[in-house]
Amino acid sequence: MDLGVAAVASLLAAGVVFCFAFILSGSHGVPLYLGYTVILGGVGVASYAMGPRDRGGRMIAGGIGVLWLIGSAVLFTARADIVITVHRHTTVAQPVIAGKAKD
Repeated sequence: MDLGVAAVASLLAAGVVFCFAFILSGSHGVPLYLGYTVILGGVGVASYAMGPRDRGGRMIAGGIGVLWLIGSAVLFTARADIVITVHRHTTVAQPVIAGKAKD
């Protein structure tokens, strides 16, 4: 039972962090592997430091650590194939000149 809970919790944490890294990459241009590595590393350290000291807590922290290593390696290896355009919402409107009408 502990193994199933730890697996689901670790996969859920890694999935949420991947979504955060994807949003960070699209909005600020941070490479996907870098955002994933930093955020999930922080989640893993926090899970180990502040989580329960029982077997389940250690299993969740270990699962996050394994997913951190595997996910970071896969995203770093595939970084050339991952292209996310940065969202720029700075459109410049054409100025309107008073007294000039377009025909």
